[in-house]
Amino acid sequence: EGEHNGKAMWKKEGEPARVIFFSSRDSKWYISDEPQDGGFAFVSSTAELPPTGGWNKTVTLSFTEPGGAQQGGKGVSLPAAKAALDKMAEAPWEAQEVCYATMLKMLGNIVSNP
Repeated sequence: EGEHNGKAMWKKEGEPARVIFFSSRDSKWYISDEPQDGGFAFVSSTAELPPTGGWNKTVTLSFTEPGGAQQGGKGVSLPAAKAALDKMAEAPWEAQEVCYATMLKMLGNIVSNP
């Protein structure tokens, strides 16, 4: 739902209103009622996306995409993709390098043919 401090920002549908956003001042991701530097939950991270774990107050994030695989539609399941990448991180570098090169080719094709 837009950007805040150069990174993606999400707004929860329904009540109570919630926003997940990055604070460049604090180098933290926050969950709050509105995008301001501070919130009731946070995690120290400068990652491009908010981490699913490591939040204070034992917060854990999960993502659901409209039409995603977990809803019976076609799409990418972010939790499944993250689990696959975590598993790949345990493999020897030689295996990771092949996957990395393949992923770069795929991303190049997506950019060339949106």
